[in-house]
Amino acid sequence: MAIDPRVRITAGALLACASAVVPSIAAAALSAACAALFAAALPAPARATALGRLASVNAFLIFIWLFTPFTVPGEAAFHVFGLPASRAGLSIALLATLKCNAAFLWFTAATGTMTLTEFARGLTGLRFPARLVSLLLLTARQIGTFSEISAQLRQAARLRAFQPRLDRRTYRTLASFVAILLLRAFGKSRAMQDALKLRAFSGTWPRPESARLAAADWTVLGLAALATLIIACVSILLP
Repeated sequence: MAIDPRVRITAGALLACASAVVPSIAAAALSAACAALFAAALPAPARATALGRLASVNAFLIFIWLFTPFTVPGEAAFHVFGLPASRAGLSIALLATLKCNAAFLWFTAATGTMTLTEFARGLTGLRFPARLVSLLLLTARQIGTFSEISAQLRQAARLRAFQPRLDRRTYRTLASFVAILLLRAFGKSRAMQDALKLRAFSGTWPRPESARLAAADWTVLGLAALATLIIACVSILLP
């Protein structure tokens, strides 16, 4: 059953925002658990991509666990090398971790199987600024260009048996790598700009007429609103 991109973006954003603002650990834990269940239902390729991105998110959260418990005053839960880790700091770190994971998983579960074109069409249907949607599409195109050129340069370095070391040759090679990457990407961007001009591109994409939402779309929106209400109620009942 195909759900309208506008509905998927709205539902994901609604649940992600609700998860990000709850002040209760219980509500954040409930939201994260439900989001994980929905994200686990994604197809295998989308699920693998989501897990990789989730690992990157949690790698950043490690720094919160390393510093917050030791910088927030309060009753000490334990000591590390004589430094007290406060219970209040641990609670803040746990809450931040649950909220961040819940927000990421909700939005990923809602939009993880969407193509970039579908996502842009959904943003357009939600009346996002046309120039913002164009910037999103063109930026994604250039990120792909950077990745392609970077892979070619790394392969060329491997074919020449390049091994990075802490010496002048490595520094010169890395500087050349960055310079060539930027120059080739700039050339690709100029070629893309000329191609768009030849097609009379005016800076924005056409805004098609939005189709009516089906019953399934309204059902998904209703379930997202209900889940948001439940999270809010849990946050109030279990502060």
